[in-house]
Amino acid sequence: MNGAAGSVRATTRLGRSASSTQATGKPLPSFDFDALLERARGDTPGPAVPPKRRRPLTLVGVSEVAAMLGCSKQNVSQMARRSAAGVSRSGFPKPHTVTSAGPVFDRRKIEDWHAARDAA
Repeated sequence: MNGAAGSVRATTRLGRSASSTQATGKPLPSFDFDALLERARGDTPGPAVPPKRRRPLTLVGVSEVAAMLGCSKQNVSQMARRSAAGVSRSGFPKPHTVTSAGPVFDRRKIEDWHAARDAA
């Protein structure tokens, strides 16, 4: 090792020498990768954590949201614009992303918002 203690020297693709402390001035954390792999394989005792079961991400567009809510596509577009701008009083979920075809939403968030709105 050259340089400060805990610093790692490497050669970049351009052939320049770079240190792990160069970018931030702080040394990179060190990990015991063998211990992490053993733990992942279950070779060492540790807390048994069951894998989380997550519902798959389902994306829906304005037309699908309008059908789910029983309103017009224009109304959904208006709520999406207000939500994206941060001025939505209804708490309508922000779009997951916006494509050239329009906003795309996470179906779960829309369903949760709709259920909470109906309950209120």
